[in-house]
Amino acid sequence: MMMEPTRPVIRPGDLLNVYDYQEIRHEFAAGAGLRPDQVLMTPYGYPPLPRPPVGAPDGTGRLPANIALEFAGHPVFWLDDATKRQRPDESDDAFAIRLFLELVDRGYLREDDGWLRNPLVAHGLDVRQQADRDRLVRYQGGEWDPVLCDVAIPPNPETEPGSIARRAEQVHAEHAAAYDELIAVYRDVVRAALADARDTLREADFASESQRLVAAGEDLRATAAGGDDARPARAAFDDAYRWLLARMAQLDDARTVLLVEIDRRTNLDAPRGAASYADDVRLAHGARCVALEPYMAAVYHAPADELRLRALLLALRDAYHEALASGRDTLSRAEWILGDELDTA
Repeated sequence: MMMEPTRPVIRPGDLLNVYDYQEIRHEFAAGAGLRPDQVLMTPYGYPPLPRPPVGAPDGTGRLPANIALEFAGHPVFWLDDATKRQRPDESDDAFAIRLFLELVDRGYLREDDGWLRNPLVAHGLDVRQQADRDRLVRYQGGEWDPVLCDVAIPPNPETEPGSIARRAEQVHAEHAAAYDELIAVYRDVVRAALADARDTLREADFASESQRLVAAGEDLRATAAGGDDARPARAAFDDAYRWLLARMAQLDDARTVLLVEIDRRTNLDAPRGAASYADDVRLAHGARCVALEPYMAAVYHAPADELRLRALLLALRDAYHEALASGRDTLSRAEWILGDELDTA
């Protein structure tokens, strides 16, 4: 019996950013009926594991009270007690790696695709059967069960005692060193991105940045009014219009960079992630283009009409100032939260 992963498999050595790490951890916790703190999750590419209770000497107490019954067959719960016991000096990351390696070594977890072997199946228990579900519920509630209390996945007899723990310490040190290097690079990238976002929003000015469009619009109007071929002037006007739209999108992007960092600092347990904010920017920019298109179409229909050009320019000004106001509000929040970090970025 297998438990299939719900997202692409992560593998040992895949270094996760904070967003992927928290998203995977929270998804797993929600699916298993656990709190996030009951999930062992590393940023080093190991799949999440439920934190297994050691249990009582009589074999009871090895399932968390809130675990979804569909996860009762997770092999981590049925490892021998000595393996499941976290050592006093063992970090959660090292503990998670050791449990992963033990499950792989004992044939209950397949490293390449995340396949899990359910040890309860060998004892004739099937969570899809109501009688077995009732039995698991009683055991979960603390009732002694002659079968469940005796289930245990023993160590691999061909593996040298202590070798898995030593291997876990070694790979944990290797992953931690690689992750520290990644974080150092990430901080440099974030620092540069924050500086760019700050400068973009501080230096933005519609009056100067709209001059190209104003000049192109005047040229288009004069050309059309004179009866000359307006196609070259229209192409130049269109380029200036598209550039100003792109500039507004740049203001949105700068705001997004700041929002992501604010969220990362203030909501460490479950940040939204850059992709979610990028979707917001895409939708907002799409709505802006739709709102401006009638003004642009009116100019194309009668390029010699000065009032239509002026209406387009005013609509662009309002859209620009709206994007800039949102960005500068976010910049003010970022300056308050990040303090000197933003000014020295």
